[in-house]
Amino acid sequence: MGYSTNLLVLANQSLGDVIAVAPWPTCKLTRAHRDVDGTTAMSGAVTHAAAEIGVNLVWWDRRGELACAHYHDVYEQLSRSGPLLMAHFDSVTSNYGVSYYTAGALRRYVGYVSGQLRSNVCKGSPLDEEIDIVRPAWGYDEDWVFTLVERLFGLGHIALETATYAVLDYPD
Repeated sequence: MGYSTNLLVLANQSLGDVIAVAPWPTCKLTRAHRDVDGTTAMSGAVTHAAAEIGVNLVWWDRRGELACAHYHDVYEQLSRSGPLLMAHFDSVTSNYGVSYYTAGALRRYVGYVSGQLRSNVCKGSPLDEEIDIVRPAWGYDEDWVFTLVERLFGLGHIALETATYAVLDYPD
């Protein structure tokens, strides 16, 4: 990927539902009345882009406003109606973090720095869906994260790439 970005995936939530309860700065975002394809949304070419894919809401955040630990309570609240995954990608430095919430509680947090597991900050037991994901020789990477997203939400890379994303901007 070659950039830093965040991915939020929630089941059984709409974009309006999330913006309505979100205390983070993005709660001021509004639809910019333009759409982009998945490749553009994932590349970080736009700051915020969201798509409803089936029962899932997928939100790409280039600024990192969504992936803050002090929003833990919000993620717990949002996960009451379905699972929630927050992933941080910094592929330039090979840093990755994944938080998985379900039934109103943090179930798993795992982080990698330079492809190596940061065991001192990990929480929860490995998910059944992550146990047999192959670790490349160079360390954990975005492919590992995307495989986990596919297993947890049924959203493979093709589904993420071919979706139409609404661009979200801050009001003037």
